[in-house]
Amino acid sequence: MELGRSDFTYAGGSSSVVVSSTNSWAATVDSNWISVDTITGEAGDTTVNITCRKYGGSEDRIGTITFAMENGMDCTVTITQTRMGLFIPTGKIIRGILRIN
Repeated sequence: MELGRSDFTYAGGSSSVVVSSTNSWAATVDSNWISVDTITGEAGDTTVNITCRKYGGSEDRIGTITFAMENGMDCTVTITQTRMGLFIPTGKIIRGILRIN
């Protein structure tokens, strides 16, 4: 398998993997914020598109996609989605007004 991208920002997005197998296979996703457009395939090369939904949480999150091959050889792709960044302005308070640097 060739992984297109395993890390996503909080904004979400799409990427793809190419499953190259000599056997049939089935994909399972362990998180509801990750979706794949193809869940089964036959021998040969199959492109599987991965989509991650937008995320507004305060901690990074991790999910997996497992490709179970008919011959028992499984492959797990780990997807990491980073938390939304928090902008904290720096500056000085002058007479009750925050001046942003």
